Amino acid sequence: MKSSPTSSSNQIFYNRIAPFYRLIDCFLRKHKSHLITELNASPSGDLLCMGVGFGKELKALQKHRIVGIDHSEKMLAKAKKYNPNIELVCMKAEQTSFENESFDYIIMAHLLATDNQSEKIITEAKRLLKKDGKLFILNHFTPNNFLRYFDILFSPFSSLFHFQSVFYLASLPLKNTFKIDSNQPIGAWNYYRLLTLSKQND
Repeated sequence: MKSSPTSSSNQIFYNRIAPFYRLIDCFLRKHKSHLITELNASPSGDLLCMGVGFGKELKALQKHRIVGIDHSEKMLAKAKKYNPNIELVCMKAEQTSFENESFDYIIMAHLLATDNQSEKIITEAKRLLKKDGKLFILNHFTPNNFLRYFDILFSPFSSLFHFQSVFYLASLPLKNTFKIDSNQPIGAWNYYRLLTLSKQND
């Protein structure tokens, strides 16, 4: 497990909450099971998990070679216990050191709303994906129903948790980058969604 010499307030925050992340991870695990099902139904390939966290769900992947990255060393230390055979690297999702077109699949599970670098992260994902590569994004997206009021009310405080509560699907910088192949609602009231995207080749 390699380490990164740089740090940020976001990295420091996730290092601090790593001992308590198990509680958050339990809540998110059911959503991630849908992502695992999609990946197990896909042909084998090289897979990059951006923002791997504890990565407990990766144990259920059956046929892919997996690399996981996170900017929190303490998160990666936990991930190593759960996934001793997976390559784990301390690295920022928006600025990796992998070569162009290194991966068949990239997954981002509950990553983009915890970082203010979504445009750079998606641009980096395009660079890293092979010609016919797929990007999977699992995230909450503020819906056009009563739940949007909860997101708006929490918004003034969400930055304290390094989190964007108001997060719209339309805000993702996908134009000329990725095409949405599927958009699956996950859970009640369409609050969470699993997007499957194809790389738009130049």
